[in-house]
Amino acid sequence: MLQPLTPAPWYRDLGLLSGLVLIGGLTVYNLLTTHTAAYQLIGALAIVPLAAAVLIERVERLVVIDVLALASALFTIEVTGVAYDTSQLIRIGLIVFTSIYGYWAAHRRIHQSHQFVTLGEVARSAQRAIMHPEAPDIPGVDVEVRYLSAAVQAQIGGDVYEAVETPYGLRVLVADARGKGLDAVRSATTVVGSFREWAQEERELADLLCRLNGSARRDFAPGDFATALVAQLHGSRLSFALAGHPAPLRFRKEKVQRLQTPPSPPLALFRDEEMPVAGQLDLEPGDLILMYSDGLSEARNAEGAFFEFDEVLRQLVARQPALPLEELISQLIESLRQFVDSRLGDDLVLVAVRLTESATHASPRRDQDLEVTAR
Repeated sequence: MLQPLTPAPWYRDLGLLSGLVLIGGLTVYNLLTTHTAAYQLIGALAIVPLAAAVLIERVERLVVIDVLALASALFTIEVTGVAYDTSQLIRIGLIVFTSIYGYWAAHRRIHQSHQFVTLGEVARSAQRAIMHPEAPDIPGVDVEVRYLSAAVQAQIGGDVYEAVETPYGLRVLVADARGKGLDAVRSATTVVGSFREWAQEERELADLLCRLNGSARRDFAPGDFATALVAQLHGSRLSFALAGHPAPLRFRKEKVQRLQTPPSPPLALFRDEEMPVAGQLDLEPGDLILMYSDGLSEARNAEGAFFEFDEVLRQLVARQPALPLEELISQLIESLRQFVDSRLGDDLVLVAVRLTESATHASPRRDQDLEVTAR
């Protein structure tokens, strides 16, 4: 479940900490310096509320800074015995003014930030609502689906998935609509809705992609498009077709294979005569197929290095081949979170499928066999 944005605890609030440091430093300086108004920096305390207001995460914490800034000025005047002349009264008045202005500015900034987060959460909730939270239960097949949201400051993407039982076997969709925000969610909804309708009707995956392409061309805004991967598991035979989407991976013991077909344009960008080519291959018990959006393949850390998810998962499969698929994918996601320091730059979806036993009914070969290379 998505969690709302919560302010950092007080000891991690940069606005509060910077304000306390400034007040402490100025107070010590004013008490140790020559006790004359010419050498003291009481007026500099007026800067503290403004500086804290830029970074503070809760206005209640800013009140603490405002009170301490004013208290520091009054305490310094009392201890050092500097007269309450007109210049001192002006300095104190300036502290009061910046405290009030800083409070107003911080309150407005935080309120606008919360509005932005609320709209983002609405978009994410709408996106999650169009995806089934659980994959279908298929005898002899483990299926794990995951959707990870980026940081709340990042705009919502158009990543979606679907996995349904059909007369032709288990069919899976992974799609990523171009752009960000509600427009991307609307495009993704079109793709998912079309897939749910035509996955039950079209026998060939290439024809299914053409149906999705037709829906996208009708409903997408000019210039929009979506990458898509559709896959089918019938017995031990895996078929799949791509429309501008990252190729799925097969993990078998200590080897990983990229399953690539001839490239085809994304949905809404290819013509009806540009029929995508579907690939097929036979799976063995224990084979794991990973389908994902580019939020996984393009994840980077603070230094700009890419997350080598294929190598991480290959090592996990090699070390723990009997580990339940749910735990295996959870370990992959935990490795990803650690790599990016829990700061995803883009939403991502992934669907993992693992054959647990030989199929009793193999599907006939209809498309050309796919050639893959191990890395």
